[in-house]
Amino acid sequence: MAYSRVVATGDGSTKQFAVNFALDYLKQSDVTCRVGGELADRAITFLSTNLIQVSGTAVPAGVKVVFTRTVAKDSLLVNYHNGDQLDEDNLMTAQKQAMMAVHEVIDGRFAPLSADWDFNGFRAVNVGAPIADTDAANKGYVIAQTASSVIAAQQSAADAATSKVATELARDLTIAKQQQAAANAVDAMNSQIAAAQARDQAVAAASSVSSSVIPTKAAAQLLNPTVSPEAVILAGLLAAGDGGGGLFKKVATQPTHTAKFQMANGTWYEFAENVLNVKAFGAVADFNSATGLGTDSSAAIQSALDLHMTTGKPVYVPAGTYKANNLTYVLAAGANGQREGCRIFGDGSERTKIYGTTGVTLKIEGGTGKYLIGCFVKGMTFSSFGRGAGYALILHRCVHTTVHDVYIVGHSQDGIYVPTLYGDADPQNDGAVHIVLDQVRINYCDNYGINCAVGTGVNENSFFTMRNVTVEQCGNATTTAGGGMYWRGQMLLMQHVGFVICNNRGLYIEGGAGLGQNIAGYNVTFENNLGKHLECWGISQMMFEGLQIYCSPAWQSSYGIYLNGTTSTIQNVHIRSCRVRCDQTAPFIAFHTQGANVVQCVVENVVFPVWNALANQYKYSGDWIVRPQIRPNVSARATAAQTVVTSDTGILFNTKDHDPANAYNAVSGQYTAPVTGQYLVSAGIALTAPAAGVTGFIKLFSTDTGTELARKSYKFVGGADESMDITRLVTLTEGQHVAVRAVCSANLPLLLGGNNQNNYLSIVLHQQG
Repeated sequence: MAYSRVVATGDGSTKQFAVNFALDYLKQSDVTCRVGGELADRAITFLSTNLIQVSGTAVPAGVKVVFTRTVAKDSLLVNYHNGDQLDEDNLMTAQKQAMMAVHEVIDGRFAPLSADWDFNGFRAVNVGAPIADTDAANKGYVIAQTASSVIAAQQSAADAATSKVATELARDLTIAKQQQAAANAVDAMNSQIAAAQARDQAVAAASSVSSSVIPTKAAAQLLNPTVSPEAVILAGLLAAGDGGGGLFKKVATQPTHTAKFQMANGTWYEFAENVLNVKAFGAVADFNSATGLGTDSSAAIQSALDLHMTTGKPVYVPAGTYKANNLTYVLAAGANGQREGCRIFGDGSERTKIYGTTGVTLKIEGGTGKYLIGCFVKGMTFSSFGRGAGYALILHRCVHTTVHDVYIVGHSQDGIYVPTLYGDADPQNDGAVHIVLDQVRINYCDNYGINCAVGTGVNENSFFTMRNVTVEQCGNATTTAGGGMYWRGQMLLMQHVGFVICNNRGLYIEGGAGLGQNIAGYNVTFENNLGKHLECWGISQMMFEGLQIYCSPAWQSSYGIYLNGTTSTIQNVHIRSCRVRCDQTAPFIAFHTQGANVVQCVVENVVFPVWNALANQYKYSGDWIVRPQIRPNVSARATAAQTVVTSDTGILFNTKDHDPANAYNAVSGQYTAPVTGQYLVSAGIALTAPAAGVTGFIKLFSTDTGTELARKSYKFVGGADESMDITRLVTLTEGQHVAVRAVCSANLPLLLGGNNQNNYLSIVLHQQG
């Protein structure tokens, strides 16, 4: 079948034709139309995506109408190097452009040959009858023409023999002419047969290289065409369909990376897709996490990273389990400046897994005096077999960097290591700016889950953001080393973050020169950490809203918030709202300060729903300003299943954990603002999506005015356990009603699951007046 052509037949009346190309088309201007033997294209009009009207008179009955799709082959429709967004639509457009160009080759739309073709013993088939003198001839045509020449010669001989008036000389001349004609006929037949054989060989060679997908790299290496095509497609690397195939282009010299092959005629080809699939470089997803056996894919993935550094094309690690160690994306030292950062992604933290056995699994580092900007690591798990790997991920001299949907587990040192050892001091300056961790889980790391190590007097770890992050069971159980997270810097923001069952401490805030500044935490949980939940030795400002501190008998904690100002200043600490639950039997202090340098530490709106009040258990110890007045803050959950119908429907958070002002109505789903001010509203819902690709919206809605205050959209993947959340700062007047609503753009119902930890509502008065 043809891929880049669609042929229709006229009926003498219609001008409209249904045109359906393989993979459709990218632009309407790529499509042309020619009718019958007309030399010029006809103008066309797109009546819809696949219905085209042809200009001019109606196509006569039986006349062919050929629609041709031709894509650009000298420019990219998507160029990531120039800043195009790496998303599903652009990835599909880039892949389609490559595939459509190959379709043109498969359909035989080549440029004229520029050299002889060796058919290597194969035949040319389905050759039509020649018209011009330079056309190739098929075998039937050659035999027919030879027979005709012989018959004509025989007739001439018979006529000459029966002529009674011809002289002997005439007979001699006739015989000579007959002999010459026969010889000429034989020569013609031999020439035409040779031409047909050459055509057979040329077509066979063309089809073996250009007109089909080559199954594997090994098969491509055996090809020996006289003229090498500009590009070929491999169906796989080691076996068809193994994920390592794709578009390979011809290059002048041998590439330095591993995604390459050489044909038998000496021509080199290299991987030419816009995304660097590590399987094309030789990575094999066969690691057995139980036995530790499997292919070492370190060299293959490193080769892809090296090519990424020179081309800017991102690295893709398909679903599977790989073994790899000491992968690096490291710049050489250079003059101060910035360079595009490392971009590597997988198919999700539950599908793409990389196991390290020694050293560092992935190190991303700028050069001395040179920063990497715009790095992202997305959609994969970093694990350590037998705790052999020390670090999962190192980010050094990185700015505006995002780690998203990543799971880290089982490392003997740190999960994520973000050092700022020199700060802004030239020439070693290595400040870390705008590092974002989003939907990250870190478990079982022997030192810290997240280690933002600093040098003496350094605090240039700036604007470190954590959203939807859990750090669990990190820290050394046999020593006092490590814990959930180590930090000192400027601007630490935590939203929906949990530190759970960590040894020694959940969050450690270093004091000393280069004092840390400005910590803000919203809906942060410290749960069952052994030792201190939060340990701080110096900070200039720290605030928490919606803080939770949990202690249970199975894990004995000694302190909730521990502030030690004996050597450094601790000032402007404000716990705006907190829930403390402690039913352990060991000594425990929920809020503790000590030292002469503790200034202005305020705690308010604290509830103790579970408190044993045993000996040596204290709610407050040290220099705290405790404000018991009620503030209009709400913490609620949805514990009953709901169905959100096709119109905007209010979500009912039917179980209230905290609402001292009784401002939220769990029956109507409305919050009434007790005072005028700015409110931080955070809400989330867990649901069963109606269908893949459908868009849903979660909204903050003013029921008084019937207007949206804020919205956030999500594209569903069609799973049974999806979620939507929104966090916004909104201004409300006293008495104004606000509700959380949800809707599906396809008019399909959303089914909300009950008693899910992702069904939550938090409303906090941020600033009154």
